[in-house]
Amino acid sequence: MNKLITRYKTPLFTISFWLIASLVLLAERYQIAQHHLNVAYTRHVYLWLIGTLVSFAMLSVFSSELWKVAFNRSIWQILVSCLAAIITALLLNPMLYLMAGHDLQNVLVEVLSTGTLYFFLFYWLWSVLYLKWSSSPKSVVATKNLSQENTLKSPDNQVFNVDKMGEKRLLKDFDICYIKANGDYVELITENNSYIIKNTLKKIEKQLNNTYFKRVHRSTIVNCNKIKRVVAKQGGAFEMTLNGNHVILSSRSYKMVVEGLYPTA
Repeated sequence: MNKLITRYKTPLFTISFWLIASLVLLAERYQIAQHHLNVAYTRHVYLWLIGTLVSFAMLSVFSSELWKVAFNRSIWQILVSCLAAIITALLLNPMLYLMAGHDLQNVLVEVLSTGTLYFFLFYWLWSVLYLKWSSSPKSVVATKNLSQENTLKSPDNQVFNVDKMGEKRLLKDFDICYIKANGDYVELITENNSYIIKNTLKKIEKQLNNTYFKRVHRSTIVNCNKIKRVVAKQGGAFEMTLNGNHVILSSRSYKMVVEGLYPTA
């Protein structure tokens, strides 16, 4: 039951929100609508349906790559809510004015303006609640580690020539916890040591098996087998604890990569 609720929590939240919004607006305008109660009831049933559908369309905006990298999200949130309110007014008002016996040509301004401010406020409130709730920090223990045995048998394993205090050695990729860029060099970090080699992160990434090694930041690649714990942070970033008690942060640009490895829902 809990899994079912978790899976459908966004649709349930949206449907419930617009049901409440429709009832609130109906109660607020009930006295005014005494002469056309059938129109008022129909209006708020349609508002519930249209509000729910338009909110689902807004979800595609909030989950897009452009939204993830957008600056001044509050302004964009207001603009999206305004657009949603205008679309709702254009869909909802004409049919109801016709039901009430009005000539649309004579009430064009009313068609565009009736209820639009309310619609905007409700879309904006819905988006605030959704974005705050969807980005709220939640701790997730990473339980679906990839098999170390499969990693060892992979034909794509890479070996790096490294130097530690003058001692030459070979470092196998499955011993690496994560890799980070360091100027013209990259740093290979294992559970207990780190090694610096002259290379670029882009070239290293091409050498590694991308089933196990994932870029989670512009300057960081992580070995998924070494992840012990993932914690969502504000803004779409994640804090990952690795073997050896290493802690790294992903950037929001790679949110979908981390969620694909360890879903937070």
